[in-house]
Amino acid sequence: MHIKMPKITFKRPLYIQILFTFFAFLMMVVLSFNFTKKIVNNNLIRNVDSVLDYVESQINCELIESRTILDYFAQSIQSFVLRGDDPASLISHNRDITGNLSIKGNYSLSPNGPYGYIEKHAQGPFLITGIGWQPPDGFSPADHLWYKAALAAGGGIAETAPYTDAITGEIILTYSRCIFDNDGGRLGVAAIDIRLGHIGEKVAHTAFTKGGYGVLLSQDLTIVGHMNKDFIGMKMDNQAMKLSYLTDELVRTGKITEAKWFNWKGEMVVGFFKTLPNGWRLGLLSPKKLYYQEVYEMAFILSLLGAALASVMIVVLIRTDSAKNKSDMESRQKSAFLANMSHEMRTPMNAITGMITIGKAASDIERKDYCFEKIQDASNHLLGVINDILDMSKIETGKFCLSNAEFEFEKMLRQVVNVNDFRMDEKHQKFSVHIDKSIPLTLTGDDQRLAQVITNLLGNAVKFTPEHGSINLDVRLVGKTNNLCTLRFSVSDTGIGIKSEQQAKIFQSFEQAESSTTRKYGGTGLGLAISKKNSGNDGRENMGAIRPRKRL
Repeated sequence: MHIKMPKITFKRPLYIQILFTFFAFLMMVVLSFNFTKKIVNNNLIRNVDSVLDYVESQINCELIESRTILDYFAQSIQSFVLRGDDPASLISHNRDITGNLSIKGNYSLSPNGPYGYIEKHAQGPFLITGIGWQPPDGFSPADHLWYKAALAAGGGIAETAPYTDAITGEIILTYSRCIFDNDGGRLGVAAIDIRLGHIGEKVAHTAFTKGGYGVLLSQDLTIVGHMNKDFIGMKMDNQAMKLSYLTDELVRTGKITEAKWFNWKGEMVVGFFKTLPNGWRLGLLSPKKLYYQEVYEMAFILSLLGAALASVMIVVLIRTDSAKNKSDMESRQKSAFLANMSHEMRTPMNAITGMITIGKAASDIERKDYCFEKIQDASNHLLGVINDILDMSKIETGKFCLSNAEFEFEKMLRQVVNVNDFRMDEKHQKFSVHIDKSIPLTLTGDDQRLAQVITNLLGNAVKFTPEHGSINLDVRLVGKTNNLCTLRFSVSDTGIGIKSEQQAKIFQSFEQAESSTTRKYGGTGLGLAISKKNSGNDGRENMGAIRPRKRL
């Protein structure tokens, strides 16, 4: 025979749920951060590329303009020479060109203006300058870079490596080209100087973040633009630059993306380099803290959001677990209550049934009266149990309400004492009552509920006090404000007592101090819970509604 085994489920401890929630949100934050960081980094790199392209276009515009001026100068000189104009006319013409360039404010061009060396002329070779500079004795154009570069380039425009201008002392490069006659014979060489310092300064002040700056390198990796003027003219692999380890990569790939190092200020920077069409290297640098500022802010916001969501979820888990534990506890309590009630209700019902059977069979009146008394006692006990259950049901469904009516205080207490007096007599207990004389004779309040609370307290005292023990009821007026009386009811006895850790427990529904209490003493475990909820959470709601009346 096949027997299907019940499925066993294990409750996951709360701390495991909390740890799982914490790590789940931590993983969510980490994954979200990495994903968003990648997007932000790509945007930053695109932004840097856009800035590099913009700076490159500015540099190219200035260089193209310089080449255009050189072409115009070379063609005009060619025309003058072919017409046979004298050197003075050529020199005057060049001075006019230099003056016009100065007026236009092209600061990337040297103030020397365009110049050249005419080799073939009827009056012999001569030098053309725009500022009237006279060459020193022994001057030979063939010894200079610009002349050699032009001859090497044939008919194209040549570009020299950066060098220091002998006249201005600035770092410059020179564009030069040969001038030919109609038969292709070389007439001379025209040249124009470019102020690399001016272009490098513009590049150095270019930034894509606050605190960033630019770097411009020539073809041989000489620094021609940098925020630190001391680095101008140095090579990139100079130890002072702290960029030597990037030199090989830049030469090999022509590009550097998001490299990190410490600059001369000791701050970590992020650098990007690209190679321009003419072989120059253009770089943009930014302090790492500022470059990743958006990423840091995003990480901070995601961390706060993740912490907030995790905290909310953990609070929900704790409250859910607490509510579940409370529900489980109440379920167990109600199960125990039902078991107790079956005993509490079955015992008097058995007594009633038994006494009815005995009474029917009895022939004498005394025997029948005895049976009726026992039936009455059992019925009253059963009615009390049923009343407790109904009262608790009303309280839990919110249908329980207090009513105000005028009543005689001492008469109400007397009725309460009479209800419990016969039980005290059965156990030979000594009972004493003390009533504060300052309490008004007539009060307004819910005397039935007040009597119920006192009856439950006295009933517990009788139940848990052994024979020949003593019970005391003390009622005092502790305050009287705005026609409201505050009364304190104290019930003390010589019973078994209650441990301090059990005092809060006994005021909960279906709870008693110990599980053996019901079996030994009986009861529903509802009396004190009803008493507490009758008087409000702080035990003062009902007593605060007691209003005194004038003595009759």
